Amino acid sequence: MFQPVSVLDLVPLRGENPGGHAYPMSSIVIKEADLLYELRIYECFGGRLPALNKRFNDHTTEIFERHGIKNIGYWTNEVGPSSTELIYMIAFEDAGQREKAWDAFRNDPEWNKVRAASEEDGLIVKNVRNQLLNPTPYSPLQ
Repeated sequence: MFQPVSVLDLVPLRGENPGGHAYPMSSIVIKEADLLYELRIYECFGGRLPALNKRFNDHTTEIFERHGIKNIGYWTNEVGPSSTELIYMIAFEDAGQREKAWDAFRNDPEWNKVRAASEEDGLIVKNVRNQLLNPTPYSPLQ
């Protein structure tokens, strides 16, 4: 069960770019009780969201877990301004564990092979957006 957010903290991404592409990699990072939650929004090139969903479904989530990246949830827009986005939340023990997990993930030979194979028909991710969220005084999550 999730506990109320007690601290909101943005963790620097330190040039994080697992795909090695020239788009900005960014994320929302929320410090909660004992876990650090990260929200990521990937905007895909036209027609490429199915390829991204396949890559996550078939490979990425398992590789994340192997490197200590906890999968919280994955969503696409049912109603909204874009039907080309994958929105997902992952969690870490703390900022240090997050940095180590992303380094291990980026350098994982299986991940690099999977990414390259999934992009044989062209790049998938066009942009990754980030925001820093602060709870309002009336928010149940503080």
